[in-house]
Amino acid sequence: MVNIEDFEILYCFDDNYNIQAVTSIMSYLDSVEKKQNINIIHTTGFIENQLPKEIKDHKNLENIKVYKFENYEYKFPNIENVHISEATYFRLFIQNYLEKNIKKLVYIDPDVVCVNDPSTKINSTFNEMKKNNNIISAKTEIYKSSEDKEVFERLNLSEKYFNAGVMLIDFHEWSNKDLTSKLLERLNDINEHIKFWDQDVLNSFFNGDYFELDENLNFSAFKIKDSDKQISLIHFLGSKKPWLTSGVFEKSSEIYHFNFRKFNNSTYHIEHKWKLGSLKELLKAIFLLKILNLKFVAKYLKEFFLSLRV
Repeated sequence: MVNIEDFEILYCFDDNYNIQAVTSIMSYLDSVEKKQNINIIHTTGFIENQLPKEIKDHKNLENIKVYKFENYEYKFPNIENVHISEATYFRLFIQNYLEKNIKKLVYIDPDVVCVNDPSTKINSTFNEMKKNNNIISAKTEIYKSSEDKEVFERLNLSEKYFNAGVMLIDFHEWSNKDLTSKLLERLNDINEHIKFWDQDVLNSFFNGDYFELDENLNFSAFKIKDSDKQISLIHFLGSKKPWLTSGVFEKSSEIYHFNFRKFNNSTYHIEHKWKLGSLKELLKAIFLLKILNLKFVAKYLKEFFLSLRV
């Protein structure tokens, strides 16, 4: 009998995050023990043909389904000149794409890397969600008692605001309550007040009514210490991404690139927002000796200067 995990995994992204998502999926499959079903909502659907054999043939992959996102009416707010694309809004539409027989979903951002099997924590969280009648579980990012009250005033929130980079979803109840339609209504209602994309929409709608996610299932990469052994899912939050010079010299970036190397011949995944800016960041890292945080300094420098030619 095939040992398949009770919940399914969900990723939502576009071509800008293909490599990052593949890195995340690779890290997840390498960390778990049971076979896993993975769902992807993507702008083109081409990602299915681009998946490396290391994922397609992975012993822990049961099935992978790719759904092409079709948007004929929505103009998503606040996605110009930022590190976020419209793909972040795709998870609001999950009810319109995923198979109805799915009971439980774990949504994972493409900039999340798995380092230890999260299955036990995930299953215990779903059990607690059921006891407490919660449809989602997420990690609180800001409490109203903190100094940063802007988001609470802007969205009229009562007590707390969560980060949506990892979410556990009771998809059966989500569908029964037709939450996709309700969330899209909320998107329209607060359109002019949105700053943090669909995360604002989700927080506005649930307004504190969610089960608190274990921090180790959505742990900030910039808080990692060598002694942190219980972490399962590491989230590269914000704009300092490990594939950019703004984030690659952080010690935690090697966790991302270690998983990237599993399916790619390059040693480092390197992208540029602005090539001159990247060069300035590199020189700064050399001056401050932060470049020594890299495991393979010479290889990084070679690949960095080659990437400037593209």
